[in-house]
Amino acid sequence: QIAEALKIGLMGGTHFQLGQHWKTHFEKEHAKAGGAISVGKLREWQNAPKPMGLPAEVQNVVILAFAAQTNRAFYQHGAAITPGLEKLENDLELREEKLPTEGVWKTALERASHIFGLTPSPLLNAANLAKFCGDTRAAAAVAAPKAGALVKQLRSVPPAFISGDPTKTPRMETAVEAVSTLNLITQHDGAVLVEQFGTVPLSATPTAIGTSLSSAETITAGLQGMSWDILDGLHSATGEHAATAQSILTGVSEALASYEQANPLKTRLHDAQKAAVALLKAMATKPTPPVVITPPDVPPIVVVPPSVTPAQDEVVLVMPAECSALLAKHKDVSLDLAAGTLTIPATGRTFKLRIVTQS
Repeated sequence: QIAEALKIGLMGGTHFQLGQHWKTHFEKEHAKAGGAISVGKLREWQNAPKPMGLPAEVQNVVILAFAAQTNRAFYQHGAAITPGLEKLENDLELREEKLPTEGVWKTALERASHIFGLTPSPLLNAANLAKFCGDTRAAAAVAAPKAGALVKQLRSVPPAFISGDPTKTPRMETAVEAVSTLNLITQHDGAVLVEQFGTVPLSATPTAIGTSLSSAETITAGLQGMSWDILDGLHSATGEHAATAQSILTGVSEALASYEQANPLKTRLHDAQKAAVALLKAMATKPTPPVVITPPDVPPIVVVPPSVTPAQDEVVLVMPAECSALLAKHKDVSLDLAAGTLTIPATGRTFKLRIVTQS
């Protein structure tokens, strides 16, 4: 009843239908006045040709209904805003928006969600279109410098650590596509932005592009902190260290080429550099040769020649080379040099030993 009294529309059996009264009235007044349509002008036109006496909140209802009916969005100082029913400032400008198709709108919303983490309203109208474009352009402006720095840093990686064409890896192609997508967004606005953003072919998935953008700053820092000379030293590994060195280098190559969500680059590079330092230390350390202890030569023992006369119960021995044959012949002789005795087990006799030097 209130809406009908305000000439906003009519309530049918199942739904409310906006009327044409205020739309026609405002368009006639605009045709006479010209220029941009502002909230302040719409308030004035509500009182033409005679004052309606409507309070500000009721005037706001009429203005919001007109904006929705004519696909107009609200702008303040050049930026799209979402006004509230309680407050509509007079300097707000109403701009007519050309709406994209529902299919393109849906695709654009899905891409914005995956790439920037935005959650725009799915309802297609001028106000939501303006807000979507404002939020998307703002997100792109923040991400652009970081995305550009990532591409530059990836291009500075020595080719020796990348298998194949470094410009054709999934990581590089995604980073480059992210930059081009951001450029597209910042160069357009309104329905044109949604049309371009929602229809441009993407090689990578929006999720992959979003991951590349959200991790760009972290990855760039990781690449800048790399000591490529340390990893390069692994190329000279040989022998027992060759397999480990190749495993580290392969891991680095795969991480540089892979999508970020599949292979977090900063973590992989940190681990690889740590492993490389440990391996290079092992390669530089010479193994300690085993200590070989050679026992001193023990001269053979022989019985002294007849020129030396032993005392009773005494055996006199010298140390010439000929004793080997004698001891080999008399294997039943037992010598105890520590005790200084010689025992003949067959007879049970034990003799004292006297060691002399052969002259």
